[in-house]
Amino acid sequence: KYTVLLILAASLACAVAIPVGAPPGAGICSNFTYAKEKTQADFDVKRYMGLWFEQGRSKNFIFDHNCFCTTANYTLEDGYIGVANRCRKDSVNGSLTGPTQGKATCPDPKYTTLENSILNFTCNLNGVGRFPAFLDVEFSPFAPKGVYEVASTDYESYSIIFSCSKTPLFGGSLVWIVTRSNVIDDSTWTNLLHQASNFGLDMSDIVRTQQVGCPAL
Repeated sequence: KYTVLLILAASLACAVAIPVGAPPGAGICSNFTYAKEKTQADFDVKRYMGLWFEQGRSKNFIFDHNCFCTTANYTLEDGYIGVANRCRKDSVNGSLTGPTQGKATCPDPKYTTLENSILNFTCNLNGVGRFPAFLDVEFSPFAPKGVYEVASTDYESYSIIFSCSKTPLFGGSLVWIVTRSNVIDDSTWTNLLHQASNFGLDMSDIVRTQQVGCPAL
């Protein structure tokens, strides 16, 4: 009994950054297969690595509640992508959380090479695999994996990310907009919103993340 309770407690404590979103079926997520096929086909994981600043997210992503100055840092590890998410709570000068550490991997073994090493992790380093921008993200062995799908990125300035899942509690329909610059102007923000909407993403509950006034990293 106590072991089960401890596992449940650990699951909840480690669930930060596991997607919790709108009910399945919103926007492009009404067709999971189609959504997966729409991810960026020429995704280059090497160019994607590094620091990203969150500019907006789905309000239903409850684990970012009261977060300011949110960032995600991706590193190429041996056979997976290291994920480190952090934010400041309640204000731009609030306490710095995390980083919440996770691992992004290919959801299907056929999308990786036999060696599955840092040079051959091809979801995809070498352009091998059918859906290079469709990844699983795990933050705890006690919690379900999240889905990380890149709709569009130019690697140097922006990325539009979404997550479709058939399980509302650990998925649903979620969107994130991140950029390399910590602060962007309103025109850039509006253009990114239009791009995400034109892609077919449900933008009905998108909220802007405050980055203005955040302390330097």
